[in-house]
Amino acid sequence: MNQPLAVRNPRTGIFDYTIMPPSKNQLEQKCLSLRQAQIHWQQIGISGRIAALQQWQQAILSQRDRLTEALVNDTGRLSISELEIDSFLSSIDRWCKLAPELLQETEKNTAIPFIKLQQTFVPYSLVGVISPWNFPLLLATIDTIPALLAGCAVIVKPSEIAPRFIAPLMTEINTVPVLRDILVFIEGGV
Repeated sequence: MNQPLAVRNPRTGIFDYTIMPPSKNQLEQKCLSLRQAQIHWQQIGISGRIAALQQWQQAILSQRDRLTEALVNDTGRLSISELEIDSFLSSIDRWCKLAPELLQETEKNTAIPFIKLQQTFVPYSLVGVISPWNFPLLLATIDTIPALLAGCAVIVKPSEIAPRFIAPLMTEINTVPVLRDILVFIEGGV
């Protein structure tokens, strides 16, 4: 049976937050659900995936204060938390700009005139990201964003030392229906 994990506030030193890791069965079910939803995510194409990430970005901008507060509570750092959010939002812009060219399928001629080579990208159905505590948002999403744009579903396990940012981030993910089915951040020491 999983036990709750107490989390210490870096500013006060007090254990003021508790997380409950998912059970093995819960984690397996979530991964199965993500893999099933990934099929639709891949089928909507790069333009649909870019649109979903841009909607997520706008949702984060509209509730930025909540995410900032959670990151400050996780790390004890205000200005660095603000910079971390800015970097995260810029990363979405950068990858959305690069993805269409990077994921463009190509066709090449060969020495034999009637044979052509075609490059096709096939995403993993599910990518797992385990991230450290020192820049919890940025390091949890540095690989998540390109994986999403490539057509993968993603499950992220941030550090149990800095879990407070997960709730506001999941709230914003849940505002984008297609994204909430293929991206999840889990709490705990799984």
